[in-house]
Amino acid sequence: MLNGGGRSLEDIRQIRTDEGLREILPLERIPSSDAFGDWLRSMGINGGLYGLEKINQRVLKRGVKYDGIKGYTLDIDATGIEAEKQS
Repeated sequence: MLNGGGRSLEDIRQIRTDEGLREILPLERIPSSDAFGDWLRSMGINGGLYGLEKINQRVLKRGVKYDGIKGYTLDIDATGIEAEKQS
């Protein structure tokens, strides 16, 4: 969510429905936005952000480790446009 430009906890719903992302990062379970918010609140102001940073690092590390790709290009302006063309 943070790496994709998320601005609110409700944006986590997009991660839950993004099959491509969930395939790249082998995420079996994604918490609901309510559960995620409850967890952040229970961690406190500083603890929540620190915990979120650790989770973010762990998920990204898992994705980089399992995909077998040795180099990446980060394009922060990329937009995927799905088309149903035959050619």
